[in-house]
Amino acid sequence: MLLQRFNSDMELYHLDHIARAAGGMINASQITFTGLASLLRTVRVPSSVLGARLDEAERVELLIYENHDPEGCVDLLNETMGQHSSFHLKFGYFVDARVSWDAQLPTNWPDRLEYLNYPLNRTPHLLSVSPCDIVLGNLAIWPDTMLNMDLMLGGVTTAERLLSILEGWDIPRDKKFAVRSLILEMESTISQVEQASQTSAEMNLANRAHQSPPVNNVVSIVGQGSRRRHHAAS
Repeated sequence: MLLQRFNSDMELYHLDHIARAAGGMINASQITFTGLASLLRTVRVPSSVLGARLDEAERVELLIYENHDPEGCVDLLNETMGQHSSFHLKFGYFVDARVSWDAQLPTNWPDRLEYLNYPLNRTPHLLSVSPCDIVLGNLAIWPDTMLNMDLMLGGVTTAERLLSILEGWDIPRDKKFAVRSLILEMESTISQVEQASQTSAEMNLANRAHQSPPVNNVVSIVGQGSRRRHHAAS
């Protein structure tokens, strides 16, 4: 059977479907998204960078915690709704569940969880790991520079906020230093892009004033990053 594609045209109700199915499977009153799935819920219309990631993805990551048997629930979800399961074959997307303590996330990440809906009868309470925590976890494991910069460009995360959370993260000193360096490097790159874009715009205005052809050798990416979604209660 051919798999359906989980792509940027996917509607949010597909994630709601996974939440209902997973919640029913493990008898959970709340489901917590992380990874790309959580960005789909917490970011407004995705930019081309984030949209490309979503277009390639089939995996929906869930964190399991505050449960009587987290490891058992993870095993059950991955067996029944994981990759190559009947669920995956039927719907084209699958669950990648893990216990929360196996996730590479900053200290006190549960305090920054985002609430995506009001809990209704027979509907799990949907939560999402905050974009800042996702970016920091990403930086600590395998930096996806384009995606991280996309979220910073759009104001979803800021260097100041990332550095503040990083300061309280209980990780080895050398890793903390490496993550800090990456954040500052991204901040510097974005600042350079913004300055180049402003200079290019000023040159174009000056050239138009002299009735000369516009000169613009800088491709601006400012303002094209993914931006925050304002949720309506569901």
